[in-house]
Amino acid sequence: MTQTAEKEQPVANKKIACQICGALIHSVQIHIRDEHPDYTVDQYKEDFPDSPLLSEAMEAKVRQNREEKSKIGHINSANVIPMTANSGLETQQSLSSVFKLGSTKAALNGNGDPIMITVFARSKGSDEIMIPDIDENFVFDIDILKNILLGFAINRPILLWGHAGTGKSSLFEQVCARTNRPLIRVQHTIGTEESHIVGQWTVRDGATVFELGPLAVAMKEGHIYMADEYDFGMPSVLAVYQSVLEGKSLVIKEADAANRVIRPHPNFRFVATGNTNGIRFDLLVVDYLDLMAPDHRTNDSIENSKNIYVGVRAIGQEEDMAVLSAMGQCREFTEWIIATLRHAVLAQVSPPIYVTH
Repeated sequence: MTQTAEKEQPVANKKIACQICGALIHSVQIHIRDEHPDYTVDQYKEDFPDSPLLSEAMEAKVRQNREEKSKIGHINSANVIPMTANSGLETQQSLSSVFKLGSTKAALNGNGDPIMITVFARSKGSDEIMIPDIDENFVFDIDILKNILLGFAINRPILLWGHAGTGKSSLFEQVCARTNRPLIRVQHTIGTEESHIVGQWTVRDGATVFELGPLAVAMKEGHIYMADEYDFGMPSVLAVYQSVLEGKSLVIKEADAANRVIRPHPNFRFVATGNTNGIRFDLLVVDYLDLMAPDHRTNDSIENSKNIYVGVRAIGQEEDMAVLSAMGQCREFTEWIIATLRHAVLAQVSPPIYVTH
């Protein structure tokens, strides 16, 4: 691209060139992380001291993001994360104690004090049944955990994307389990229809009634709604989520008058999982260092999106060790089984299955 062409680019589209490979990018840090994993930002600064690390568009997004977070209180600097308006049914507890994170600095705010989060009281009845069970062996990625809690705090839809088996759905379930939030999980397939989500007419006790679907129930009751395998759904069906993603009421045209308009409960939250990077999800990337890179887009409205998008990758060896250790395996066995599995993956063969008693 010539210098003249670069100057003619609108600010929103203008990118910088990576000095390593020449690719046009918005963020050097994100590009190095994804495309040059053996290289570091510090090395880049040393090798190319006069080269920018962010495009003008990215710098504008960073400023905008920081200004917005300064109004609501950033999760790393605020002392309390208010998940909902005070209803008298929740308590403030430290992030570290709720999620058993130990003495890690990542669970402290900018002043060195514990980050406090809201934990709801377990109510008896149907709501309690919807709260997932706690998995004591679950190991949390603290950065992703805090992104989820931030989304809950400021009521923004959240998408976790990554390969199958990286723990996307389980992570949402365990956050809900430890904060006592009822969760409704809907699996999307090519056969999922709009009526499976919003509801349909049915016969009950000899009478024809409109039975609300899981999305409508979650919105009315203040539950977490998980759109699992979001990108497997048909676009014509996923369109039903648009108003909900905008924080507006759900309008069910086919419903009776009493159920036609479903207004979101203050505790309602929308989350989703997917195997792709948001092709059909109107989201803006939120990186762990407050870098917001609008590289993954579906249309121009993405510029005004306020949702949270997090990539979930396969865990590394240290996390593998932590998971197996939490399950009671000795360190020697843990190291051996991890090495065996990783060797099998590299060799593209099926590893042997061992059962211990």
